[in-house]
Amino acid sequence: KFVSGGEGEQNNLSWSIVIGGGNGELWMQEIHPSYIPSANDDVDDDVRASIASTMPIFKENSIQQIMPSHDGPILSLASRAGGILVSAGQGGVLCVTQLWPTPKALYGLGGYKVWIGNVCIDSEGKRLLADGRDDVVVVHDFFSKEEEENVED
Repeated sequence: KFVSGGEGEQNNLSWSIVIGGGNGELWMQEIHPSYIPSANDDVDDDVRASIASTMPIFKENSIQQIMPSHDGPILSLASRAGGILVSAGQGGVLCVTQLWPTPKALYGLGGYKVWIGNVCIDSEGKRLLADGRDDVVVVHDFFSKEEEENVED
């Protein structure tokens, strides 16, 4: 899963890849900034590919474990801009983690009695959807009361 983050080197957006394992662990590694075009970038894609072919994809020494780990295999990952990651484990817990500037667990949503199939975040980043192996979709709504009153139908 690719995750966008905060400001990286030279005030460019930072991107990372996150993977989840069968042992419940999550790991993140930052992608080298040369692979990420910026808004002010006028480098031709062919030139970028030529430069990038001689360098590693990932930044050195940027791999880190995301804590806490899940109790069982990771089944699904979802992310949204700003470095928010949602992970779902076989143990029946959704974890919402802020990845930048340093990984920090925000929420642990438990109580899923059957394996979680998939998780996704809506386009506004305000609702988290999860489906289980029991054909039920659960929606977690993170709108504030004021925001909810201003939502147009």
